[in-house]
Amino acid sequence: MTTGQLESKSDAGLTALPASSACAQLCRSAEIICPSVILIGIDIEGHILWMNEQARAVLYGLPPTHKTDTIFQLIETVDHPALTSNLRTLVRTCVNAVQIAFHLKTPMGKAPYLRGHIITTPKNPDGTDTYVISVHDVTPYSSEDDHFHKIIHQALEATIVHRDGKVLYANQKSADIFGVEDHQKMLDIPDFHSFIHPHDKDLFEQRDNHTKSEGISSEEFECRLISEKEKITWVRCRIGTIMWNGRPATVTTFIDITDKKSEEHAQREREKLFTRILEISPDVVAISDCESGEYLWVNTAFSKFFGIPAKEVYGRTSLELGIWHSLNNGHSFWKF
Repeated sequence: MTTGQLESKSDAGLTALPASSACAQLCRSAEIICPSVILIGIDIEGHILWMNEQARAVLYGLPPTHKTDTIFQLIETVDHPALTSNLRTLVRTCVNAVQIAFHLKTPMGKAPYLRGHIITTPKNPDGTDTYVISVHDVTPYSSEDDHFHKIIHQALEATIVHRDGKVLYANQKSADIFGVEDHQKMLDIPDFHSFIHPHDKDLFEQRDNHTKSEGISSEEFECRLISEKEKITWVRCRIGTIMWNGRPATVTTFIDITDKKSEEHAQREREKLFTRILEISPDVVAISDCESGEYLWVNTAFSKFFGIPAKEVYGRTSLELGIWHSLNNGHSFWKF
């Protein structure tokens, strides 16, 4: 069934009720007096009989409603027991209305929260019982700013908004880097700059002042932060400006690069070890550029063997040093 057929059938649902029935009169009056109220008519088993225009607007995109569809198909499973209990209360007692609240189930990811009453209507001429669900949407309002904050809060990049060192906003990732349990506690930090490593404070302040004076984001740079537990974290940082509550402020973003820095340090240590091994080797060892043939590094054995200090070797070729009288000698040597 198409959406158009759904709307036609829903329109017909109210019209199809006997004009003289109390239910029809009640519903038509409610549509005029309370056009923003969501009204859904159901029978004792929860089958949907009709819905008003406001209900169709809220339920747009839901499964088509007809005699075999029930209200339970439109709400979250967790809310089924409460609605069933409310229906039983109306059937077994003299109560005419009970309060209800439930979340709608939609294919578009939305989950409107509805609250109101389920009301017993006077019996139809044929003796059947019907009920009216009268609810309104009480879903908490969520602005674009709220969505933005949620995105930033869950980001892998640390973000801090500060003014004169005072933290105005911080997401959870920044709290993790600074060793603070909750991002809200970041607001208690009197001076954000106290977390900058002493050796990097001048660099940070220089980039910070430049950003404020020029009004443009700084280039990315690397610096170290010190957490409350004195843990050092290497970060790649960028500083920018932002309006916060009507006043200029600074927004600083960090990406944790501690693992990268650790790997770079380990690589340098391996290179030092490798170089040291080659340096003390009794064999002649030289590293030269593949294209130009210029020597980049030689060990002590090389200098002793050829009688040329290492500093005089670097940047020169074997032909320039007289090690080989022609390229053919070198080619013959490598062939050998």
